[in-house]
Amino acid sequence: MTISQYTLYSYSTSPLSQAIHLTLELSKLPYRTVQIDLKDKPEWFVKEVSSEGKVPVLKLGKHEDQQAICLPESKAIARYIADVSGKLIPQDPLERAQIEVFGLRYAEKVMKNTYVFFAGAGNEEKEKATQGFKEGLAHIEGLLQNQSSKGPYFLGEELSLADTMAAPHLAINLAIMGPIHKVEIQMDKYPRISTWIQAMRNVPGWSTAVTDDATTIKNITAIMQARREANQAPTKA
Repeated sequence: MTISQYTLYSYSTSPLSQAIHLTLELSKLPYRTVQIDLKDKPEWFVKEVSSEGKVPVLKLGKHEDQQAICLPESKAIARYIADVSGKLIPQDPLERAQIEVFGLRYAEKVMKNTYVFFAGAGNEEKEKATQGFKEGLAHIEGLLQNQSSKGPYFLGEELSLADTMAAPHLAINLAIMGPIHKVEIQMDKYPRISTWIQAMRNVPGWSTAVTDDATTIKNITAIMQARREANQAPTKA
């Protein structure tokens, strides 16, 4: 079955939404993006697209097609895009497995620590998350170095899902660590990560899919401020 247009339901500040956006850009599949305000979800989105109210979601059809299948979960979406397009996934079984391992390790060592900063955690939890994040960077540095010391991508000169799914998330979080979370990251300790992220910034489609650092900082600062104000608001009797 040929699908004339896919629909990506996204949220502008969501790193995983931006990762899927980049994956779609590089896949060359036809698609459009529908932005969802997660602070004020449309009723139709929860009823027809995502009962959990989460993004990203990929509809296998046009936005207007209410019969089209809606696929949730960024990892599943990314693999579907790669399988359908024949891009970003190597034929070699070992390289496929290595991409899988990289994604699992990134989620375990890096991603889970970034969530702590947005969860209203106390200082002790944030200190543990900061240490965990830095240790995670060291782990990812090693994985990238062992896989391909020259790079610039995970598999060397070939782009893959390892790059499109992790690099946007990491670039966004590195951009906000200092200005928002007051965590200093010395990137000279992670030269292979630096090479990787810079190479990804130059990939066609990155500027379309991933917000620039200044916009990221502005948007997430506004979100954090809104959360603080909501938490400080007096409770109604």
